[in-house]
Amino acid sequence: MKTRTASGVMLTLLLTSMLMLAFKIHPVKAIGTIYIRADGSVDPPTAPIWSVDNVTYTFTVDINESIVVEKDNIVVDGAGYTLQGTGSGIGIDLVEGSNVTIKNMEIKAFDYGIRLFTSSNNSISGNKITNNLRGILLNDTSNNNSVLGNKITNNEYGIELRSSSDSNSISGNKITTNNWYGIYFFGSSYNSVSGNKITNNLRGIKLEYSSSNGISANNIMANNEYGIYFRYSYRSSVSGNNITANGDSGLMLKFCSVYNSISGNDIVANGGYGVELRSSSDSNSVSGNNIVANGDGIYIYDCFNITISGNNITNNGYGIEFDLASNNSIYHNNFINNTVQVYTENSVNIWDSGYPSCGNYWSNYAGKDKNGDGIGDTHYVIDEDNQDNYPLMSPWSPSWSPKTPVPFWMQWWFWTIVIAGIAVLAGVSYFLKKRKPQTPTVPPLPSEGTV
Repeated sequence: MKTRTASGVMLTLLLTSMLMLAFKIHPVKAIGTIYIRADGSVDPPTAPIWSVDNVTYTFTVDINESIVVEKDNIVVDGAGYTLQGTGSGIGIDLVEGSNVTIKNMEIKAFDYGIRLFTSSNNSISGNKITNNLRGILLNDTSNNNSVLGNKITNNEYGIELRSSSDSNSISGNKITTNNWYGIYFFGSSYNSVSGNKITNNLRGIKLEYSSSNGISANNIMANNEYGIYFRYSYRSSVSGNNITANGDSGLMLKFCSVYNSISGNDIVANGGYGVELRSSSDSNSVSGNNIVANGDGIYIYDCFNITISGNNITNNGYGIEFDLASNNSIYHNNFINNTVQVYTENSVNIWDSGYPSCGNYWSNYAGKDKNGDGIGDTHYVIDEDNQDNYPLMSPWSPSWSPKTPVPFWMQWWFWTIVIAGIAVLAGVSYFLKKRKPQTPTVPPLPSEGTV
C-alpha cells in the first residue's frame, strides 16, 4: 500500500513538472541588476537571459530587475516576457551605446521604462511600455534612434526627448492614456513623428525650445487638453494629421513659435480652437487644412505676418477671430456656414492677394458677378477696417483661376439691352408715323383758256 502511495506521489510530481514545462509556467526571478557586459557576458551568469552568439539576448522568464546594456551591436529580445520594477529605477538602461535593438517585451513600473543616454542608432520596437514615470526617455544627444510599433500606455510621459536628442524617428506607435504628455520634446530638433495613434492622453504632443521637427500622418485624437502645442519652437512642419476631438485646441503655437508650417491637416471637432496662435508667434503659415466644426476655427492673438491660405473653414463658431493681430494675409480660403465668419478686435488685416489671385469664398456673400470672371463686383465687408476686395463667387480649390472676362458686346445683358432698344425705337417710330397729320392736297390750277 505504501509503495502504491509513493508511486502515486511521484507520478503526480512528474505530471506537474511536465505541465509546467509545456505551458511555460516560470517563476519571476529577483536576482539584482542584470548587466550585458561589453565582452558579451551576462552578469550574473544565473540571470534568465540566454545567448548562444553574444548577439541576440533572449529572456527565458519574466524578470523583476533592471537591465544595464554595455555592449553595442546586439538584440535584446524579451520573447513576450515582462520586465517589471517596483516603481523606481530604470527598466533597460543604455549609456553611450549604439546599434542595440530592444524588442518584444512588456516593461512596467519603473521611473524610466527605457532610457537612452548619449546613445545613437538604436531601435526600440514591438514593446508594451506601461505604468512608468517615463515610458521611453532619449536624453543628452541620443540621435538617429528609431521608436517603432510600440504600445505606450498609462505612463506619466509616454515618450520624452531632451537635450539635443535629434534626428530620431517615432513611428507607428500607439501612445494612449498617458497622464501628462503622449510625446514631449525639450530642446530637440530634426525629429520625425509619423503614423502614430496619440489618443486619450492629457496632452498629445508638446514641443518646447525645439526646431525643425516633422509631425505627419498621425491620429491625434481625444486628448483631454490640446492635440499639439508649440512653445518657443520654430521651423517645424505639421502636415497630413487627423487632429480631432481634443478637449481644448487642436493645435496651439505660443510664445514666439515662428516660421512653422501647418498644412493639409484635418482639424475637426476640437472643443476650443482648431488652430490657436498667441503671443508673437509670427511668420507662421496655415494652409490647405480642413478646419471643421470646432468651437472656433482659428484664433490669433498678438501675432503678425501670418499667412492663412487655401483652408476650408466650415461650421465653426467663429471662422477666424483676430485680437490685437494685424498685417496678416488671409486669402483663397472657403468660409462656409460659420456662425460668425470673422470677428476682429483692434486688428487690420489683408483679405486678398490682389487681382487676379483674388480673395476668399464667403458662403453669405450676396454680391453679383456681371462680367463672369468668378470674382464678385462688390467688396465683402467684414468691418470698417477689413474687407475682401475680390471675393470669390464659388469655393476656391487648387485648380481655381479667374475666368477671362467676357467682353460686354458678347454678354447676354448687352444684347438684351440692344434688342430692347431696337424694339423701343421701332415702336416709337411706328407710333409717330401713325400719328403724323396728312399733308392737304392743293387742287391743280386751271389751264389757260379754261373758264
